[in-house]
Amino acid sequence: MGTFTHAAAQVIGNYLKPLVEDNEFMIKNTQDFATIIREQPPLDPTEEYVSYDVESLFTNVPVLETVDYILDEIYKRDKLPQLCKRSLFKKLLLKLTCDGIFMFNDKFYKQKDGCTMGGPLSVIISNIFMTKLEKKVVLPEKPCFYKRYVDDIIRRRKKNKPDELLDKLMNFHPRIKFTVEINPEKFLDTKLTLIDGLCETRVYRKPNKVPLHWNSKTPVRYKRNAIIGDLTLAKRISSHFQDEVDTIRFKFVKAGFPKKFVDSVIRNYLNPKQDKDDDLPLIPSFIFENHLLLY
Repeated sequence: MGTFTHAAAQVIGNYLKPLVEDNEFMIKNTQDFATIIREQPPLDPTEEYVSYDVESLFTNVPVLETVDYILDEIYKRDKLPQLCKRSLFKKLLLKLTCDGIFMFNDKFYKQKDGCTMGGPLSVIISNIFMTKLEKKVVLPEKPCFYKRYVDDIIRRRKKNKPDELLDKLMNFHPRIKFTVEINPEKFLDTKLTLIDGLCETRVYRKPNKVPLHWNSKTPVRYKRNAIIGDLTLAKRISSHFQDEVDTIRFKFVKAGFPKKFVDSVIRNYLNPKQDKDDDLPLIPSFIFENHLLLY
């Protein structure tokens, strides 16, 4: 995709955002999820949390159907201001979504359907398709709790009873399938623990995953910001921040960081100094607005 086409896709993506922003089931980011799940009333003994994951959502999104849905939202239901004639805008959307070229085994292929991984419109097109699905399937069911971030869904349901909502989701489109996990130990990068039916949240960390070693040839400011990044994430999503601080301290000391250095960074994060010369450079907050660990 050329530079001009890529820029056009970003502009169109921003234009289409309102089509998903009014979706009551959408989670904005991992901090939003942690707050929502902690505020849920306790589960009773007949209930459980369950997560659904859409299998390969991006590459399985029916682009032609989704484009027609977008056009109906704009030109029939007046959800967005019209930029041009319907036929012309349809050509533009198809150009930006179904005209991608990629190489596999030294051969070039043209994307015919589905969204390209990393494409500038892939997230918004996928979210619009899922919004359409939720309007037709989830909204009429009125589940007591159902939230989604792109292709990850968490809901509350009755134990040992047929999951009618899951059946309807599975049957919505032949290309869209879901995997299911009962009582998930994590959702996004949030570790979930049920205590008396209430959900406590902590940062989910992959077992045996360690940060860069202190002896790595990386500027000290990056090593400092690695600690600050972990602290910021923990503060935003954990219901046990002090426990997280201890975990973070142990994690970096184990990676060879001098304990005095780690303690100094933590101390300055918890109690920022007034002297600007002693202030530690913080990571810009926008980095964490939609932070998700790669997994």
